[in-house]
Amino acid sequence: MGGHGFFAGPSSVQANAQAGLPYADVPDELRTRIEDVLRDEPDHPEPDVSFSHSRWDRRPFGLRTFLIPHAGGLLVALLLVIAETGLLHVGPLLTQIGIDQGVLAGEIGVLVAVASAYLGAVVLSTGASFLRTRFTGRLGERLVYDLRVRVFSHFQRQSLDFFTGEKSGVLMTRMTSDIEALTTLLQEGLVSFVVQGMTLIVITAYLLVLHPGLALVCLLTVVPINVVLTLWFRRVSHVGYLRVRDRIADVLSNLAESLAGIRVITAFGRRDHDVARHQRIIDAHLDANLYMGRAQALFGPGTESIGIIAQAVVL
Repeated sequence: MGGHGFFAGPSSVQANAQAGLPYADVPDELRTRIEDVLRDEPDHPEPDVSFSHSRWDRRPFGLRTFLIPHAGGLLVALLLVIAETGLLHVGPLLTQIGIDQGVLAGEIGVLVAVASAYLGAVVLSTGASFLRTRFTGRLGERLVYDLRVRVFSHFQRQSLDFFTGEKSGVLMTRMTSDIEALTTLLQEGLVSFVVQGMTLIVITAYLLVLHPGLALVCLLTVVPINVVLTLWFRRVSHVGYLRVRDRIADVLSNLAESLAGIRVITAFGRRDHDVARHQRIIDAHLDANLYMGRAQALFGPGTESIGIIAQAVVL
């Protein structure tokens, strides 16, 4: 039978037990301790996963085709963001009314009404923020879920040549860190962009109504410099983030290869060489992150300082 490859006989443990050899099973001195461990071990039931058929969308994949199935949810999220932003910016207007028509005019009733309206706006704003955060979080997770399924399905349709020429770490990066970056964009980045854009529109309208001259001074001082800084950061961050993504892929690829070949590395005494190689890779990853850190250190404080300078010019 040995020449035919398969033998359906007992295992070595079973054979030793049948032969009456000692220690064919768990040693007696360890049996009690093992039973204690098994007794305290929680149950690990098999997960109940339901599967459903997903039709392959043969259209070219893009942002439009990706978001169209969720158009209703995106519209609701936009309305919640608009409501939250509007309620947040009611405060300054109510403060002006309370001072001009309440405090200066000596009208206690107006002051009480404005204070009550302000309190109501705060409560409604808190509720809108809660609903917006919860809804956009769930919507973002559904979008990321669809994206993960689509990326994984795309990997499954590739030929063997694709996997031969592509590093496993690069593919892992596409499924992990790249999609996590998109998660941050969908759950926080887009919402922040809409909120900041609406804030800019509302505040600009307030300034133009209150004092057109000072509004033009602020706009001419802040907007051009911010546009230049934003265009610079866009160019630098595009290069920097691509570099960070590539370095993350190198780290994961080297880690996967090292773990898969650890026996060969140990057998040939290549541990020190492998550690030195991994050190060079993570050094490159560190340099890429430091590059982006320097760019962010210039962009963030730079935009804040422009706002402070604009306030000084107005005063």
